Amino acid sequence: MTEAVGKIQETQIGRYRSTRGLNYDSVPWKLWEKSKKLFWDPADLDFSKDAVDWREMPETARTLVALSARGFMVGEEAVTLLDPASLDDLVDARNEAMRDSDGRRRPGLFDGVLTRVMRRLDTDHSPEAILDATLVYNQLVEGVAAINGYRRWDETFRRLGKLPGLQAGLKLTQRDERRHIAYGTYLGRQILAQHPELWEFVERRWAKLAGGFVGAYGNAAQLQDAASADFDPAEVKALADRRLEALRVAVTMRPDDVERADVESFVPAELATIT
Repeated sequence: MTEAVGKIQETQIGRYRSTRGLNYDSVPWKLWEKSKKLFWDPADLDFSKDAVDWREMPETARTLVALSARGFMVGEEAVTLLDPASLDDLVDARNEAMRDSDGRRRPGLFDGVLTRVMRRLDTDHSPEAILDATLVYNQLVEGVAAINGYRRWDETFRRLGKLPGLQAGLKLTQRDERRHIAYGTYLGRQILAQHPELWEFVERRWAKLAGGFVGAYGNAAQLQDAASADFDPAEVKALADRRLEALRVAVTMRPDDVERADVESFVPAELATIT
């Protein structure tokens, strides 16, 4: 192999994938290049003011922050734990905590759906299986639940006017999130551009997934809980609709069109200003 300005050039050897060269113009490569330039270390964040703020905050404010943090903790652990048994335990514990006053469990985003679609990929590499996984992971978990969570965090910081270290860290996390969702949108568009017949599957699947999520607050008591927690079902539904539309455009595209698109065109509008 030969090297030129740090890039591996394609050779005449075609036996191994690693000798066929790399596509430096591909969307995944550009996203990875950006990630290297935007690396950050949580240890660099200054939480000294946060420690003072936390001691001085009333219990109601602490509870608000703790509940938001718990939601993100469940989401992050659900998509990073490698031990399925541990993940099942986490899901069960979360669902027990989310029971209604009458003892019934509220529908949970991580109530087996995420684990099922990801485990399916162990044995099923079909376009439908990959599309299903990216729908749940990138579009619903990251594109709807996380983005709505960031909106709630912004409102919390606006109300409190405190915890600058935590606020700075979450801004950096959002910067990473925009690349994750961008890749998921790219992947979904590529599959749909190659297999437009899967769009009916996407619509049915999304209606079931997003409908159950945004409809989690169904009765009057739950709607009151939602309002007190800054949960706006209408806004979440609109967010879910936008994620679906971000994929719909690929049905009339060619794979090459998806590949040549500007990287920023895959970024959700809600995170476009996070740089």
